[in-house]
Amino acid sequence: MTVSFSDVAGGQAGAFIDAGTLTWASGNVDADPLFADAASNNYHPKSQAGRFNPATGAWVTDAVTSPCIDAGDPASPYAAEPHPHGYRINMGAFGNLEVASKNIRWPIPGDANGDCRVNILDLIAIRGRLNQSTTTGDNWIADVTGDGRINILDLILVRTKLNTKCE
Repeated sequence: MTVSFSDVAGGQAGAFIDAGTLTWASGNVDADPLFADAASNNYHPKSQAGRFNPATGAWVTDAVTSPCIDAGDPASPYAAEPHPHGYRINMGAFGNLEVASKNIRWPIPGDANGDCRVNILDLIAIRGRLNQSTTTGDNWIADVTGDGRINILDLILVRTKLNTKCE
């Protein structure tokens, strides 16, 4: 059995299989998934940007965001997830569904590497990925405009936001 891009309590030591070999692959985390209400079988991950509440059929916001949001396999499709999203599938049963919990990509537009600064490093990150697929590896981070493409518009956005920092 291979476990990858999963939230497993106790990490690799918390995984158990009856027979065979356990392969612990990349992307696994050992963190509280911050489910909305596991006691009531609501396993939607909490989100500050919005999560679907099946009991009311409405979107609600939370004070925290689950570490499972935008933490799934970067090679998996995510297009069915509602905006805003981080151009990466969520871990769990609701990944790549129209009821997937939302995520605010970055605190500031143009921050391609998520360091809370827009600077030359963001231009370099985008330039090295121009015209590549946003569904390959972690290329989604270079799509700072959020249009599903890595192109000159991403470079322009970074240029207009240079020297911006998180507050």
